[in-house]
Amino acid sequence: MQQTTNYQLNQWDPADRILRTDFNSDNEKIDAALAQCVNYMVGMICAWSGSVDAIPAGWALCDGTGGTPDLRGRFLLGAGGSYAPWKTGGEANHTLTISELPGHSHFYEMPQKGSQSGAGDTIGYGTPKTYFPVNKITTSTGGGSSHNNMPPYYALCFVMYLGSDAA
Repeated sequence: MQQTTNYQLNQWDPADRILRTDFNSDNEKIDAALAQCVNYMVGMICAWSGSVDAIPAGWALCDGTGGTPDLRGRFLLGAGGSYAPWKTGGEANHTLTISELPGHSHFYEMPQKGSQSGAGDTIGYGTPKTYFPVNKITTSTGGGSSHNNMPPYYALCFVMYLGSDAA
């Protein structure tokens, strides 16, 4: 087993004392070093969990003013492929079009013999010589209204760094 060497100061030298001014000077150096570690790039956008009134100096709400994009009520999407930077799109509510509906068919049952009449349409049935084509439309359904198109969300403000000189 390795043992460490113990050292002991047996005598106090006045030059070894630490003054409060030494701490203050060291703290200033530490603060300056930490400030260099926290480099925000102008244009950086972050989610802000505080109130709009408490946005820190140098940052601005992304509301479309002061050179910021208007990100109110928007999700962020990574740029690339068909999504160019600063492009907007999407919709909060959407009404399906016919081309967006999945392929499907409707079934209508014909009577076995004779004819059936209803709602002004007649369905015929007979031998091949007397067969009449069916001309019947199923009942329309659905309201054609738009529907919500958003996943569950948690709303925060987006803020943009404008620089330490920005007010």
